[in-house]
Amino acid sequence: MGTPFKLKNGSVALLAEVPGGLYNSAHLKKLAAVSEQHSVIMKATEDQRIVMFVVPEQVESISRDLTSGGLAVRHYQDGVHQPVACIGALCPESKQDALKASLDITEGLAGIEAVAALKIGINGCASCCVPCHTLDIAIVGQEEGYRISLGGRQMIVPELASFAAEGIPASELVDKVRAVVDVWKEHGQPGERMQGVVERIGMTPFIEALAPYSGDASGNLDQILDTAPVPMEPLAPTGLEQTGSASEVVPESITEDALESTMAASMEAEAAVPVPADENASARNEILDSLPEAVAEIAPEPEADVALESSFEPPMNSDSMTDFQVAPEVEVESNVLSFNGAMDESPIAPVSIEYLEGMEIDPSGKFVFSFGGGASITVDPAIIPFGGSRVLKFAGKELTVRADGKGFNIDVDGLSFHMPLNAA
Repeated sequence: MGTPFKLKNGSVALLAEVPGGLYNSAHLKKLAAVSEQHSVIMKATEDQRIVMFVVPEQVESISRDLTSGGLAVRHYQDGVHQPVACIGALCPESKQDALKASLDITEGLAGIEAVAALKIGINGCASCCVPCHTLDIAIVGQEEGYRISLGGRQMIVPELASFAAEGIPASELVDKVRAVVDVWKEHGQPGERMQGVVERIGMTPFIEALAPYSGDASGNLDQILDTAPVPMEPLAPTGLEQTGSASEVVPESITEDALESTMAASMEAEAAVPVPADENASARNEILDSLPEAVAEIAPEPEADVALESSFEPPMNSDSMTDFQVAPEVEVESNVLSFNGAMDESPIAPVSIEYLEGMEIDPSGKFVFSFGGGASITVDPAIIPFGGSRVLKFAGKELTVRADGKGFNIDVDGLSFHMPLNAA
């Protein structure tokens, strides 16, 4: 039966299962009778099985009893697990009858002696109600057949199975799964799961076993194998001193010519993959079309110290205000930023800005920020590069405007605001 799974209290975890997780009344009665006769505690597992906590001396007798009742018995986490499956063709979303497939695969893998635990999950559609992609073999039903991925593993950081083949007809599924298991058994070391074998020898033997449905399901096995990664053989000890040249210790399989050939094949395979359409292109064009005409050149500096067009003299009894002197006649780029306050005849007057009161967009498409005390700031969004930002300083304030595919984000006074594209 394999290796017992010993628990901390001295008992052993024994597993009972039936194909497809389809327990009938006879199965349940047998389980109930064993539980009562041997005072066995049972637990339904997450993978459609029943685990029993039994003392080691009872393992053989309980196993014989349950087997006579039509249940399969094995040690917990040991050997080839019967496939777990969804409800298959009974589900209105089903593309393939996963439940029947699980029964067929159980029969096809019966009697196999495994080098380690092997877990298989089958779903009838892409919803994957059975979480199969962290199992050794993940099978998902599609309109045109079954898709197989290999090498998943349940861990603290789960490892997802790697795609291997698709479009496998239901009539060939059992044979293809059996072929994959045969490759795993042939190359697997004792205790080595599917993931370990894939990482050690590569996918090529499994791709060959799943042909002609391997890789891109085109049936062109030679092309698939040409681009499949080949595991590198470990360097054999050379016995050479460190003074030996690099060419003396590098195996022929990883010489410069071989590396260049491999890289060229990889680049050709990558170039053959269709480039998905840029879904953000229309959004970017909409932004650019809606903005006023941009200035001919934008200074590269990330921060811009902006001069003021006019002066403003508010009451001076507020602790939150910052006072400074400005020249009222300094020229300002009209399409970048302007500061508007109360006019004053004096050549130099103190100007103060309090908290942000409101934001709006004027008829020309520029942002207008109103501050307490009657001051307002006008910003032309054309100076904000798409996907970038500008930091604007004025009257002791710092305002950051960022542009993205959804609109403009403004940070000022420790607050963040968003102006959607349709507002501009």
